[in-house]
Amino acid sequence: MGAQSVGDYRHATSVPLDEDEFVPYRGPMWLRTGRLSWIMGELFLTTKRLVWLRSPFPFGPKLVEVPLSDIEGWSIERGPWWWRSRRWRIVRICTASGTHDFITVWAREDADEWSEALEAVMT
Repeated sequence: MGAQSVGDYRHATSVPLDEDEFVPYRGPMWLRTGRLSWIMGELFLTTKRLVWLRSPFPFGPKLVEVPLSDIEGWSIERGPWWWRSRRWRIVRICTASGTHDFITVWAREDADEWSEALEAVMT
């Protein structure tokens, strides 16, 4: 990525990166904020953490950061039955402090790519 931060004017915020930190993978993802509420944003996988930044919606969290060291596991699951199509998948990130659900924007293949990217960074 070559930048010293992730995020820009579209996210209305940015997060500085450490000198030895870079972004090997990123993409648009919905974040579950409630039982039936999802907020669009962009998920960045850095070499040290996951950073989700909200797109310019007026409500919901602007930022979710999960250090890679806190991740206890992840799974790829089917999207909710009511979601637009059954093609979408949830990338569920489990930590000691809770679970973060991200739903792919495009298709199931995105979830597979996220899983491969997480595996590569975590090992």
